Amino acid sequence: MTKAYMPIEHYRDLDRKETSYWWHISRLNWVEQIVRKICSDPKSLRALDYGCGMGGFLHHINERIGFACAVGVDVSRQAVENAAKYTPQYRCIQPGDVSLARNADIVFLMDVLEHIEHDRNLIESLLDVMPDGAYIVASVPAYPALFSSWDTVLGHYRRYSMNNLMSLFKRAGARIVVYSYIFSYLTPGIIWRRIFQKNRHTNATCEFPSVPDRLNRFLIRLNKLEIQASGFISIPCGSSILCMAQKAG
Repeated sequence: MTKAYMPIEHYRDLDRKETSYWWHISRLNWVEQIVRKICSDPKSLRALDYGCGMGGFLHHINERIGFACAVGVDVSRQAVENAAKYTPQYRCIQPGDVSLARNADIVFLMDVLEHIEHDRNLIESLLDVMPDGAYIVASVPAYPALFSSWDTVLGHYRRYSMNNLMSLFKRAGARIVVYSYIFSYLTPGIIWRRIFQKNRHTNATCEFPSVPDRLNRFLIRLNKLEIQASGFISIPCGSSILCMAQKAG
């Protein structure tokens, strides 16, 4: 029997925001930049979005890059049914089913690993069936010390340090290609909230807050500046970590 790893309120919030909200657009910008930088012919890649949620990320990254094939899978039937509004290439799977990764040149794990109790098992299972040379692109929330009721409500088992995430992929047998903190400009605010605002979050209060259009555009511009800066310096901190790993072969 399938189950959702997140409360239904979060899926609904994703559906409302992931096509225009600054956080989702900024994460999309980061992933596009990395894929284009590392992959010589990204249009030839067969993409699998594992834990696709409401389908927006895969739809928009595929619109930008134009993969040879793009498939999304999730354990939530309701999420997959919603994702089908973009394209029929979405599937509902049982937890742990990695069979569709056999035909994937790149697998996206966008804020998925923190929802998996045995995260290393998932990565090892994916690497076991993926073609040699295939990539995994993963994003996760940063800093274990910042774990809060917000994470608990969203179904997170953990947050990650950079060393934790790198070790996780290396122990599973993957080669780290790219890694970076992202959303560096959010870090002071998140630390302040965790220290001074001891809110007990509920399903109704764990979503990204709505922001005015002007602020939304400003935060997207900040993200673009951060991406440009990453070409010259190592981003020292951030609310999330993004990495790209490759299966040896």
